[in-house]
Amino acid sequence: MAGEPSSDPENDPPRPPSLRLLLSHGVGIRSLALTVLMLLAVLYTLHFAKAVILPIVLAVLMSMLLAPLVRLMNRKLRVPLGLGAGIVLAALLGAIVLAASFVVEPATAWIRTVPERIPELKYRLTTFQKPLEKVREATQQVEQITNPGSENTVKVQEKTLLSIAMAQTPAFLANLGVMFILLYFLLASGDVFLRKLVRMIPSFQDKRRAVEIAREIEDRIARYLRAVTVINLGLGAAVGLAAYFIGLQNYLLWGVLAFVLNYIPYLGAMVGITATLLVSLFTFESLGYALVMPAAYLALNAIEGNLVTPMVVGRILTLNTAMVFIFLMFWGWIWGVVGALLAVPILAVIKIVCDHIAPLAPIGEFVGGEPADE
Repeated sequence: MAGEPSSDPENDPPRPPSLRLLLSHGVGIRSLALTVLMLLAVLYTLHFAKAVILPIVLAVLMSMLLAPLVRLMNRKLRVPLGLGAGIVLAALLGAIVLAASFVVEPATAWIRTVPERIPELKYRLTTFQKPLEKVREATQQVEQITNPGSENTVKVQEKTLLSIAMAQTPAFLANLGVMFILLYFLLASGDVFLRKLVRMIPSFQDKRRAVEIAREIEDRIARYLRAVTVINLGLGAAVGLAAYFIGLQNYLLWGVLAFVLNYIPYLGAMVGITATLLVSLFTFESLGYALVMPAAYLALNAIEGNLVTPMVVGRILTLNTAMVFIFLMFWGWIWGVVGALLAVPILAVIKIVCDHIAPLAPIGEFVGGEPADE
């Protein structure tokens, strides 16, 4: 019949999508948009509020490292937590002041003389001057083309490295003071925050999981930081001895610099090698001999990075090297040098948390590296 609907599905006219399907897609798009906006807001907050967030993160990580020592003093020697926290922090501050007394004066003197010695460095590198001159001339031509009125630009007063460092010192000392105050309260309070968190969780299974995660994070991070500190001390001592025997001035400065920079994987070694190269070019007449100290630094760092660290740290915590580099770039962009220092501990905390929560286990597997024995 002409009025009856066709029973052949192939001849049926296309039907519009159902309202339920449209709503489901709309909700998905809206959720994705909200997620992106929330992520952007979090990134902006992390960058904008770094003066507040950084001392908190540093204090929490340092408390993971020092809390076992405070608890040991409390259990074995019956030292109250508040007094034990004060003793540990006083020892830590003493070590920092002692190390600074060896390096601040020579570092300040070297930074002050860098601008004056740049012409000398240019003269020493006469072999590379012609290519650099061509690059400079090409750059000036491009600037003249893109900025026709550049001849009337106002010259800005140049700032020395020392003036920049001195300008940032008050903010650094203020953040350091806030970090130490918060660290004292965290160490003196013991397990108060963990007990309060456990009381807030309803089920017994979730309480136990929360305690396991907290204890493993504290244990792994403390062991990782202790191992890395011992390795960095060894590398710093080796670099300092190499500088002493090669004849580089202020060998203690370069040993301490290597110790500190090695907390930043990959990038720290590059900065240290570049710094020793510049100082060697200023110090030694022969260009070949000036390359000895950077080569020694590179060899020592290669031994540490390829043999010592994988053998020691790999038994404590294994992380994906690509994810480590990504986190270095990300947290360095968000928080600068301190963010690069915190990148690996933050990644380690994420892995430990994901390993204990079943829905997040794939993320933990992704950011983790291969075991050391494989």
